Amino acid sequence: PRPEYVIQWLNLFGLQADESEVRSMPIQDFAQLYMSRHGIKGDYDTFLQLYRAAAANAIARSRYRLKPYPGRITLFRGNAPGELDRGWNQLAPGRVEVYCFDAIHAELLSPPNGPALADKLSYCLDEADRAG
Repeated sequence: PRPEYVIQWLNLFGLQADESEVRSMPIQDFAQLYMSRHGIKGDYDTFLQLYRAAAANAIARSRYRLKPYPGRITLFRGNAPGELDRGWNQLAPGRVEVYCFDAIHAELLSPPNGPALADKLSYCLDEADRAG
């Protein structure tokens, strides 16, 4: 991947990357350094899989046209900067419930966040079942 795309991708997840640092070394070395710095387990192949998935998501996002949603939306998110509801309130005004976790997006499923997210998700699903 090109360094500028890697920087954009990392920024999407609230991970700040210095462009000069990205360009100062082979991307494989940067990926390994960055993943270890942020406690993300895996190797360069893991980094590439995550990057390619994010790139595919970006393409899909650019092609998809949002429509208003009549139901409720529950959003689980990390503490990256940006709108609390990530813009979902535009699709379901007043019907967005947001749960924030003290983690970056890439760490949401890792302990201690993963079990906490699973508990909150179970609670939300139970509440949805009770509501009918």
